[in-house]
Amino acid sequence: MASSSTGIVAPPPIRTPLLNSDNTLASSWAQWFTALIKIINAVDFESGTWIPNISDGIITGMVTATGTWSKLGDQIFFQVFIDATAGTFNGFHISNLPFPASGHGTCTVVTSANVSLGSGSIQGSIVTLPPMNLSPAGPNNSAIVSGSYTLQA
Repeated sequence: MASSSTGIVAPPPIRTPLLNSDNTLASSWAQWFTALIKIINAVDFESGTWIPNISDGIITGMVTATGTWSKLGDQIFFQVFIDATAGTFNGFHISNLPFPASGHGTCTVVTSANVSLGSGSIQGSIVTLPPMNLSPAGPNNSAIVSGSYTLQA
């Protein structure tokens, strides 16, 4: 079974029967499936939730933030839900990311009214948000911040 320079094992030729005459898996396909399962199991993947800090702005009433993250190798993908249905939020930063960033990352912000507020930036464990004003009185009473960055080594 051939292996490429990336470590990915090539499957048997497509004309190779999947099953033997006794309906058992052909050995060439069995070897390929085994190699594929080893590659899948070797992938460094984690996911979880966390409570991000929102700061450096005007917050009145009850404003909450909850976050989810996924780590695939050294790449971090996250989402933060900011709920201002019981308060107002005119904030600038999210801190306490689940992992510190190496260099810069980016994020986008979309409100509950499906309005894009633009892009923000990530440096270290701080997300700088684009200007936003969330209020329970209007259609923009919550927002989702989605972003990704490279894990600090």
